[in-house]
Amino acid sequence: MNIFKDGLIKMKQSLYSRIIHITFARAVTNNG
Repeated sequence: MNIFKDGLIKMKQSLYSRIIHITFARAVTNNG
């Protein structure tokens, strides 16, 4: 159960970081 929970948290973190990177890159291209 703990391993599954840890994997789920890591998946969420990577997903959030990916979304942040995409939005940040989009904002940079829009401003530039």
